[in-house]
Amino acid sequence: MLKVTGVIAMMLLMVPSAVLAQANVSGQTAARPPSPFMETIVSPIVRSDGSVTFSLRAPQATSVEVRGSFPDPYHPEIVKMTKGADGVWTGSSSPLKSESYSYNFIVDGVTALDPVNAHTRRDGLRISNTVLVPGAAADLYGTRAVPHGTVSQIWYASPTLKKKRRAVIYTPPGYEQSSRRYPVLYLMHGGMGDEDAWISNGRLPQILDNMIAQNRITPLIVVLPNGNGTQTASPDYVEEVEPQGSFLDMSVADSVADDLVPFVDRTFRTRTGRQDRAIAGLSMGGAHALWAAFHHLDKFAWIESMSGGYMIIPGAGVEASIPTDPAIPAVYRLPAAVDGEKLLASLPELTSAANARVSMLALTVGAQDRLLAQQRTVQAALKAHGIAATVTEVPGYSHEWGFWRLALAEMLPKLFRASPPAATAK
Repeated sequence: MLKVTGVIAMMLLMVPSAVLAQANVSGQTAARPPSPFMETIVSPIVRSDGSVTFSLRAPQATSVEVRGSFPDPYHPEIVKMTKGADGVWTGSSSPLKSESYSYNFIVDGVTALDPVNAHTRRDGLRISNTVLVPGAAADLYGTRAVPHGTVSQIWYASPTLKKKRRAVIYTPPGYEQSSRRYPVLYLMHGGMGDEDAWISNGRLPQILDNMIAQNRITPLIVVLPNGNGTQTASPDYVEEVEPQGSFLDMSVADSVADDLVPFVDRTFRTRTGRQDRAIAGLSMGGAHALWAAFHHLDKFAWIESMSGGYMIIPGAGVEASIPTDPAIPAVYRLPAAVDGEKLLASLPELTSAANARVSMLALTVGAQDRLLAQQRTVQAALKAHGIAATVTEVPGYSHEWGFWRLALAEMLPKLFRASPPAATAK
């Protein structure tokens, strides 16, 4: 017994300090036993007012700052850090609202991770640390003591793309122990992302677990495809470098309908009617969702586009000599617009006849999004052609994961209802 205790004690000494730091969200620095194996600083620390203090031991550095997604991606706060006599740099953000934020250290001009924070996210090739500020948002997508679903990876054949491809799938709590069949949501990521984006950035498993536990949504299966048609899997999973491919190639959306849907129906206990199948996506994935739905309306009855990047739909994008979003900082502007008529011409099943077949068509966007003008062009085209859609502009959000997590949570309770909400042509 004494030997076992000694082994456990030694193992605890070797646990990275970041693991021990995760319980610290109250602004109090945890006591640390002295050990040559452990860093004694804690970073980040969330204070009671929502501000966040960052620390980094870098005695040889001459300049350290923190750059993150707070308070929002279009107006990032730069935290200037101060070096102490012990070589530890510290700095604090302004008070932040409840949210999951990403950040990196910039050490003498070089982007670096926080070495004592185990929480990271990957968005394509971009890797950042994350910090969760407590409050309403954290309650939604924090890890809670509730039943948890299963996240797994699947490989399927895509004749459309001539590849074996990887997707990630969420099955709800109790799936393995039951014989129940479930409806399915196909959820697409945005540009520069991959099949891991909604897991790493969107906190999808936590949101689903929490909302299912609260009986707010119908338990469902969620399938997360890789939206880059030239890739077999995310770049952290395969050794070879696979290019993302053209944004204008919609064959990946066709592959979801023609290859992935049949595979999932064969492999998992799904309900296979179109009324039990939804497709949605963000940015690039919003365009993919519309393409897949309105080229394969026999497959999907529930459709949502979040901050849809409609200019990538072949024929729909047009150049704009003046950026259509002058309120956005210049570095984030897009000199591009959308031709609403050409967009509809590229989506042959998106007509007023679809009103009777579609249970939900929703377009949602942050009111500060750089794509807002394009969203309104599409909304006007739909209205002019008598196509019913629910459109939502949410103040306080731009083109950001904070919005897409919120949009997901708002969408989920609407799916697979016996009496779907009435669409409105606004």
